[in-house]
Amino acid sequence: MIKSLNGLRFIFALLVVLCHYILPAPYNCSLFSEGGTIGVHFFFVLSGFLLTLQYEDKIKDMNFKPIPFLLKKIAKLYPLHIIIFLFWFIWTLKTNPISFDLIKKAFFNVLLLQSYIPNINYYFSFNTLSWYLCDILFLYVVFALFAKYFYNSKKPLILILILDLILSAILILFGHYVKSIDEFVFYIFPPVHLIDLLTGIWLCMLYKKIKDTELPSFVFIFFEIAAVAVFVLTVLISPRIPTKYRISFLYIFAMSFIVFVFALTDKKGPLAKLFSTKFFQFLGSISFSLYMIHLYMQHFVGLFLDRYNTYNDYPLVFFAVYLIATLFLSYICQKYFVNPIYTKQRNRIDEKYNSL
Repeated sequence: MIKSLNGLRFIFALLVVLCHYILPAPYNCSLFSEGGTIGVHFFFVLSGFLLTLQYEDKIKDMNFKPIPFLLKKIAKLYPLHIIIFLFWFIWTLKTNPISFDLIKKAFFNVLLLQSYIPNINYYFSFNTLSWYLCDILFLYVVFALFAKYFYNSKKPLILILILDLILSAILILFGHYVKSIDEFVFYIFPPVHLIDLLTGIWLCMLYKKIKDTELPSFVFIFFEIAAVAVFVLTVLISPRIPTKYRISFLYIFAMSFIVFVFALTDKKGPLAKLFSTKFFQFLGSISFSLYMIHLYMQHFVGLFLDRYNTYNDYPLVFFAVYLIATLFLSYICQKYFVNPIYTKQRNRIDEKYNSL
């Protein structure tokens, strides 16, 4: 993992948290309301980038095994997903009796299939955030099965760029003629984010070609300023962009530019150095748990603080308590639940498939 990118994982996970926490005026802003969309695109693009960084050479050398790769990804995603699902399922039973419809939603949610159903009551059922896991798992499957064709082609950068353009054109045409399910088609449906994945793969292949180029230090500072400027400009123009294109395309360029720039400036630019500090490395390491539990913690903390009308009278105090509690529990989940289970399962998978 490139350290600056690991630190940025926390920044964009925090934007997702801020998106789902409605701060009253004058504390709210368009950056917070768009944080969910921004964060999702960042993590999808980052996934393509990091997968290429880690596995391209293995795939070219025929040392990549799709099945153990996917099993390891499932081992990393599933344990916390199931635990949070159970919490939400119990919470839901407080207001909704057991029914066939509830069981169907639970079935699709547990198996991470909810994002294939164009019904908001399904893809946002229980832990609303788990639709992202459904999408990222789909992208892992696509990567495992088809990445070798990208990496072993004669002109991979051109091939991936053409595929990106074709997918974008298909999405635009579909959105033009089918307008009733825009959020699902342009944001939730897993194949839509192939654009992000391919962009991340393309960026990493370009990064590998130029990463060793010697540049003066002021160039890295300029790149970081440019990346922040592009990001801010994108947020500022977002209200003028139709929703379907805002949630699907708008932020891909800004997120791609940020990933590319901070990979290049790692340990060289001032911001990259900041995000590479131990503080941000720690926060980046718990970003997955932070993403997964923050909505449940928002409800949980609210149960204790609402009796004092804290949200209305002291919204920033409420948010501070909520964020600190969520970060603490994220650390506990990551250190004592997610990481140990993943390490144990990864070793089992390696042992099994290396012996074949």
